[in-house]
Amino acid sequence: EEKKSGDKAKRKKNIRLLIEKNKECIGWVCVPNTHIDYPVMHTPNYPEKYLHRNFYGEYSVSGTPFMDSRCSMNSSNRIFFGHNMRNDTMFSDLLGFMNEDYYKKHPVVEFETMEGYVEYEVFAVLQIKSDDVWYDFIEAYDEEEYNLAIADILERSEYDTGIVPKYGDRLLTLSTCYISNSEERLIVVAVNRAE
Repeated sequence: EEKKSGDKAKRKKNIRLLIEKNKECIGWVCVPNTHIDYPVMHTPNYPEKYLHRNFYGEYSVSGTPFMDSRCSMNSSNRIFFGHNMRNDTMFSDLLGFMNEDYYKKHPVVEFETMEGYVEYEVFAVLQIKSDDVWYDFIEAYDEEEYNLAIADILERSEYDTGIVPKYGDRLLTLSTCYISNSEERLIVVAVNRAE
């Protein structure tokens, strides 16, 4: 179970209204004090529908952040994709996380859904290929699989945050292109640590 913030005042968005406007919206992702502050879409039967569509489904070069079609709201690791736009919109600010000082100023990812507002702590930042094994780590079927995946990603992280997720903790992965027209990706992985 995720540790939700009990502070109702922290709720930032009217998620119910967003879903009324577009039922493919599952929530809102935000990295405080960055440009990352967007609705998140999910279309399991149309994996990249929002790659080049805005929230209303109209063509948009920048698209709208969306969750991997294989993920569900209950997945061990939910993977969100967003473009790295030259105008600093969408997930371009993730590149700042390559610098440990930037991470220290932005250690939290917020995700708000109909179920509530949840804070995730960033624990790993990696430059990887688009076919990296991490993209297939969606469900941890047992503790050993989870721990192996965490150990691997911590070993490959750009720096050590001192945070080590434990089996049962929910993960959130934000992914964007690292270099245009390349298979390089940058991921920022965060954890909601259970009590």
